Amino acid sequence: QQSFIDKPCQKIPLMSGVSRGDLKILNLFHEKKFPLDKPDALEQTPLMEAASRGHLPVVKFLLENYENIVNLEDQFAQTAIMGAIFYGHKEVVDCLRIHDATLDLGKAIKIAAAGGSLELLLEFIQEIQENEQFDWDFDFETILSIAASRNHKNIITHFIDTQSNSQNLSKYGRKLLFIALAKGQMDVMEYILKQGLEFNIQNFNDYQYLIEAAANDHHDVLQYLFNQTWKSAADILSIAKLPFLKIKKGTNFTLDQYIGSDQM
Repeated sequence: QQSFIDKPCQKIPLMSGVSRGDLKILNLFHEKKFPLDKPDALEQTPLMEAASRGHLPVVKFLLENYENIVNLEDQFAQTAIMGAIFYGHKEVVDCLRIHDATLDLGKAIKIAAAGGSLELLLEFIQEIQENEQFDWDFDFETILSIAASRNHKNIITHFIDTQSNSQNLSKYGRKLLFIALAKGQMDVMEYILKQGLEFNIQNFNDYQYLIEAAANDHHDVLQYLFNQTWKSAADILSIAKLPFLKIKKGTNFTLDQYIGSDQM
């Protein structure tokens, strides 16, 4: 049997059809004995594409007609279920698990946090908590940090607004604020500030988050931050003692462009 690599001209219409969830195209290739269980040049399979897109009928068709495809990996060691988790397709995830998809719950939680799927994240956390034999140190700070870096406010608000997690703002809020700042994630940063967390610079490492934000042109985030917390921002220069800093992209960064002279 030939692989996608051997038939590059047929790869594009096939994967395009899978991306659309077109079962007619899939059936056509299946009837012609095309190897739908083989990866392409990037080690992608139709199952991976269908799972990432959330096309449950296509996923079911492939699993019912081809053996040993559920746990195939692409060139980045990603599987079909990882794509389904990242894009929040719970029904697809459930279907893949029924067909014996391998799932590392520790990794799955991080993928769900990165994709912003609160439903799957909570499901995986509960599954770990109910499994007494599952030995894993739940790194809650890492999960929230991943969500903050991707601007998934739904995850941040759930774990901060919930009464049982009322101390999470004081415990994790400062780090989440700086991560959101560096990555230019306005929704998360605005939410944390509105919860009453004060912005302040404690050391030079904190200052680096400002540099990263400026280097990546997150000027709207910086401007909002300083407009909300100008008293703290005015203290930055007295701590850093560096009016100009060289940053990537070969530009100069100075807080003067964000803080008015009346605030200094």
